[in-house]
Amino acid sequence: MKRILAVLGVVVSLGVVLGTAPAGAGPGNDVSVTLACDKGVTATVSVMWVVNSAGDAGIFDMTCATRRQSSPLPLPESAVRVTRFDVSTEPLGCADPSTEVTLPARIDCGPKVGAKLTVR
Repeated sequence: MKRILAVLGVVVSLGVVLGTAPAGAGPGNDVSVTLACDKGVTATVSVMWVVNSAGDAGIFDMTCATRRQSSPLPLPESAVRVTRFDVSTEPLGCADPSTEVTLPARIDCGPKVGAKLTVR
């Protein structure tokens, strides 16, 4: 019995040290945006969150220099609108602000060389 308690204590201690979440903890409302740009490519992207039919929660602007952002949202997210996606290899851009993209989303801009936007 002492051995079982000792093993259990070690497992719990490792969980605390490694930051493991308890089994009952639900997922947070954080959304991360990653912009990956090919070598020599410049890109600017604007992303608008759409939160469970409650309206727009916010807009993020990113460039290749930023690469990754995350944001806590007040409600679980359901989709995004890419309001701007300008890439140096794609003169017309790749944004369609009238379209909501369900999460998780991956949007590529450029046929061979360009940029990729990932939202989850």
